[in-house]
Amino acid sequence: MRITKIFLSGLVLVLFSCSSNDSSVSAVSKTYKIFVTAGDHTGSVGGVTAVDAICMADTNKPADTSTYKALLGSSTRQAPSTDWPLKASTTYVRADGTTVIGITTAGSVFSFPLTNAIDPSVFNVWTGLNPDWSPDTNNCSEWTSAASGVAAGSGLAEDTSDLSIGAGDSLNCASTIAFYCVEQ
Repeated sequence: MRITKIFLSGLVLVLFSCSSNDSSVSAVSKTYKIFVTAGDHTGSVGGVTAVDAICMADTNKPADTSTYKALLGSSTRQAPSTDWPLKASTTYVRADGTTVIGITTAGSVFSFPLTNAIDPSVFNVWTGLNPDWSPDTNNCSEWTSAASGVAAGSGLAEDTSDLSIGAGDSLNCASTIAFYCVEQ
């Protein structure tokens, strides 16, 4: 059996070619986009669902009808769960629709290194995640506080290693940085 992959405008077309005695099978697999918000925000945004709303209203959101959710760690959003934004065994691309970031594992997370950085022009982003994808206990009090002394984990959008989700240092929640947003 010969397998051919063809990339077409955000879609991956996988063709399976079989011998003349076998039936032919074709499958289409959608790719999903990840972008970094244009707007910078403190860690006090009203909770995880409020960041989802930020993703939907952000000027960097691709011009499509898709829903986007924030890639954030919290007590209610962690891999893999029903509210986790990444899908299992799925190809993710940048907002340009062509630059591959990586393919998630069966556990709905990326293995590192990524194929390409999520956004090479952006430094810090809020994640609330540790480098192993577990939620960081520092998460701006579930993304609701920018009080003095409150912190959250961040990632480096320009990096392809596990630093892209957990840079190892927590930032003060009064800091203003971007978020990752994932197509659903």
